[in-house]
Amino acid sequence: MYRFAVVVIDMICDFLRPWGKAYSKEYEKTIEPIKKILREAEKFHIPIIYLKHTYPLTELATDWTLKKLKRCCVEKDKGSEIIEEIKPTKNAIIIEKKRYSGFLGTRLDIVLREMNINTLIIVGIKTNVCIRATVEDAFSLGYRVIIPQEAVATNDATAQKVHLEDISKYMGDVYPLETVLREMKNA
Repeated sequence: MYRFAVVVIDMICDFLRPWGKAYSKEYEKTIEPIKKILREAEKFHIPIIYLKHTYPLTELATDWTLKKLKRCCVEKDKGSEIIEEIKPTKNAIIIEKKRYSGFLGTRLDIVLREMNINTLIIVGIKTNVCIRATVEDAFSLGYRVIIPQEAVATNDATAQKVHLEDISKYMGDVYPLETVLREMKNA
């Protein structure tokens, strides 16, 4: 029997607002499909976990990864807030992450195991970076992974296609949104 959780990755202002420090218009197309998934999750009492890429203020000068990236996702900045359209409800769990994978250095695996979750519906951005890293770790930890293809995005069409094909071939299921919504109803 499948026990689902929805994992929402990096749906924050720095990525999804034109004033954000790492904004791409491509990311905006995920908002409506994610809203549909969250409505279904709430209706069927499926846990929702938000992952937020966050750099602590105290580590900005010493974190070597910031030399490769735009300085974004900084704690307490408006850009690090989850967008209003999918604001977490009181029952949602929010986990901050400092690396691409939602599992690395976070409590995500413990939270999922305590809830007896074995299937993750992963949505958000960026398909070729944080989505991919989280999917790889989820697969390695024994979770079934489902990706609603309309609910993930990156800012490069080729990268989007290649990474979804790899995920589908090696690590999980990539389905149209309507298929995922039907599967959630039958959980």
